[in-house]
Amino acid sequence: MNRIALDLNYEVKQVFRSLSKYKREKVPAVAERIEVYVEGVRLHGDNVFESEAFFTSLTREGTFPMFNCTCGIFGCGGYEVSVRHEDGRVRWDTEGLTFVFERGEMLGFAEELLAGLERLDRVLASHGLPPRYDNPSYISLIQQFAEGRLSS
Repeated sequence: MNRIALDLNYEVKQVFRSLSKYKREKVPAVAERIEVYVEGVRLHGDNVFESEAFFTSLTREGTFPMFNCTCGIFGCGGYEVSVRHEDGRVRWDTEGLTFVFERGEMLGFAEELLAGLERLDRVLASHGLPPRYDNPSYISLIQQFAEGRLSS
């Protein structure tokens, strides 16, 4: 079985926002980066991990756009992950690679990711910025996964 881990980093900085052609103001901005590691090796390099696709894959089988290009356009350089749930395991197939995770391993990864996203949303709120993640729905998907309930 494979091991999966993550590293969630963020940076708070001040950027200029245009108010008009001649007037700008400094506002806070938060840039985050989620890196996914399998067996200690970062998966799909500089691509952006799409947490919503990941959480959806916990309760559904199929192909998910889990790693997006940094430009935001999936077709530019994103990677799909084909996900199957088999005998208490989760199987990922991507770019000729196959990874198999025990349910508990994937559940631990999902809970760690959720905790990181909740911390990030608190940081955003502390700077007057709106949340970026739908954490309540992620909690529901994690509970379904923990109970072994797949959606059709």
